[in-house]
Amino acid sequence: MKNSNRKYMSVAAIFLFLFVSQHCGKEPLDASYYHQRGLAFHENGHNNRAVINYLKALKIDENFAECYKDLGNSFSDQYLYMDAMNCYMRAAEINPEYKNAVLSIGNAYSDFGQYEAAIAQFNKAIDMDSEYIQAYNNRGLAYSNIGRYDDAIADYKKVLEIDPLQETTHNNLGVSYANKGEYALAIENYLKEIEINPDFLRAYLNVAHNYYTIGDYRQAAFYYDKAFQLAPDNFKARRGRQIANRSIDKNSKVVADIEKELKTQNDAIAGYISMGVYYYNNGDFRRAISEYDEALNIDPEHDLAFFNKGLCYYKQGLLEKFTAVCDSLQKINPNSYYPHRGRAMVFFLKGKYDKAIEEYNKVIKLNTRNSMAYTGRGDCYMAGAQRELAIADYNKALEYDQSVTELYYRLGYQYSKIGATEEAIDALEVYIALTDPKGEDAKYVSTAKKALKKLGWKDMINLAGY
Repeated sequence: MKNSNRKYMSVAAIFLFLFVSQHCGKEPLDASYYHQRGLAFHENGHNNRAVINYLKALKIDENFAECYKDLGNSFSDQYLYMDAMNCYMRAAEINPEYKNAVLSIGNAYSDFGQYEAAIAQFNKAIDMDSEYIQAYNNRGLAYSNIGRYDDAIADYKKVLEIDPLQETTHNNLGVSYANKGEYALAIENYLKEIEINPDFLRAYLNVAHNYYTIGDYRQAAFYYDKAFQLAPDNFKARRGRQIANRSIDKNSKVVADIEKELKTQNDAIAGYISMGVYYYNNGDFRRAISEYDEALNIDPEHDLAFFNKGLCYYKQGLLEKFTAVCDSLQKINPNSYYPHRGRAMVFFLKGKYDKAIEEYNKVIKLNTRNSMAYTGRGDCYMAGAQRELAIADYNKALEYDQSVTELYYRLGYQYSKIGATEEAIDALEVYIALTDPKGEDAKYVSTAKKALKKLGWKDMINLAGY
């Protein structure tokens, strides 16, 4: 209900802003007006429209630190992490004591898997505010991702010292204890999380898994069932409940259910990979690896399971391990493009763009319609200022996958840098036209396009921190 109300309020705010701008003699010239309008669009999920308004605000006030931070948030929500980082850094440059900007820089480093750099930023934020809950929590997550579980536990405890009812913190604390093998303390914290937030699915799944790990199958089945009641379509809840019950009674009807669901190897592998992705997306790389290993026990040469396991190491900054996985996969399956893609990712992260391009070339040779390879190679060309080549690759990527809307943004930037203003505007118009121009949001699409033409693409580049 709370989320629904917030959405309703933001829609109402958007209508108010549009009414004012369309019925006054001229558009307001106050930067805070466009900033607030951008916030309203962002809250309602219209990040492209939010960007237009933040940029208008910054055209009026180029030292509007908070607006740079919020512009960065909109870029981040669209997976444009480098653009987001530029904005956060600009906000912190304008106001070095702006703790939210420093926190956001730390979050961006975490998104890149650069956890030590993230921790350094979170330290700065905590120096500015010794009771900054988000900084302690996010530093705890970063510590956890590099295996410093005691440090993570200390940070989560500090959060609870400041706010004993802070949601998700007991769950995070439980994960750190579980990673240390201290399951009793883990379970205690998961149960506390459930008391605070009875609808938090992840806590039910985690406590059930821990009970199963220590052999208490009845409690595991009980909490998997609770998770299933909250989310009947959740694969982990459904499968966990079945496995826990099977461990209690090998002759139960539940056995038939799981045998039916996992009746073929492909079904089983898909299930393990799905759960691996679930754990990966939630930052629990140890369990993700465990699920991928289960898939590999069935099919030791399964490309995707192998590569996804490697991604868990990549996300933790363990590049040598990730490279070793790619090397092993290539020995098993010389025709797989995943090893080359993995090496390209590592080379790109290290700034070795020529070597990354060589690996992406190999991916494309093995799979000529691989949109991600063209995108990655285009990013390498962009980093090396080879703009025409970057443009060619981004267009090729869109030829095979038009759903990657951020490519239009990159194209707009590259076109603008070579002086192709018309092509830049065209690309950005496509980028902001994320909704059906004949649908219920037609009025907003039209407004966004007019705003883009008034603002001009070169202004957008400067204000976005390029």
